[in-house]
Amino acid sequence: MNISVSLCLTLCGTLALGAPALPEPPVGEPPQEDVDEARVLADNGYELYQDGSYEKAIAAFRAAYELSGASILLYNTALAYERLGDFDQAIEYIQAYRVFASPEERDKLTEKVESFKRRKLNAELEASEHTGETDAASSSESAAASSRGGSAAASESDAGGPAKPKLFGPGAIAATAVTGAGAVVALGLGVAALQRSSDAEEGCVDNVCSEDSESDLDASRKLALGADIAVGIAAAGAVALVVTLAINGTRRKRAAGGTSAFVVPTRGGAGVGWRF
Repeated sequence: MNISVSLCLTLCGTLALGAPALPEPPVGEPPQEDVDEARVLADNGYELYQDGSYEKAIAAFRAAYELSGASILLYNTALAYERLGDFDQAIEYIQAYRVFASPEERDKLTEKVESFKRRKLNAELEASEHTGETDAASSSESAAASSRGGSAAASESDAGGPAKPKLFGPGAIAATAVTGAGAVVALGLGVAALQRSSDAEEGCVDNVCSEDSESDLDASRKLALGADIAVGIAAAGAVALVVTLAINGTRRKRAAGGTSAFVVPTRGGAGVGWRF
């Protein structure tokens, strides 16, 4: 089947029927021609998803699934429906994909389904508030709080899902404080060590030092050692700050775009490839 025809048939069906039924995979091993076509459709779907054209991405993923039967395409379709805010369809596709998932992955998929349900309740609550349906809003809020298991979990979905991690959070603030404190202490101890060393030199004549000069030299060495330790602490704080910012940046990126799995059909079947 021509790719453009596949996309057209799927997209037209979607527009005409609203919420289309789950696509049917091919019976038996798909021919290589269909596998190649599914690869192109999956790649097109990925590009459309990244561009924000979620309806067209859904059409591409569905058409690719009908050709290749690669179950991961059901997951991709669920992600696209999630971005559209159609949580009912997202849940349906996640549940369909869950049949093929490994036991280790099923728990995560169950959590994702629960997340979709919470976000759907939150969306319905916001919609009812906008239309002035206060009674319905109160009822939805109670149901949402019950399903979340408490008000703490309820606050998580107030913004339509988990809050995006802060780039400069508590960890970064603490690392910055350690770095700054270490640098200040190192500077102070260094200056004091130089001063005591200077005082000791004034009390020494022809390499013969007075008792006070010996005391100053000993204090100078101790202060210098303390300054070295403070420099090490400041350096460790700086490294911790860089690592913390890198981790927070990665978490923010994942929270914004998520990690999506996209099919990469291969000869003799459909292999799975991951794109981020």
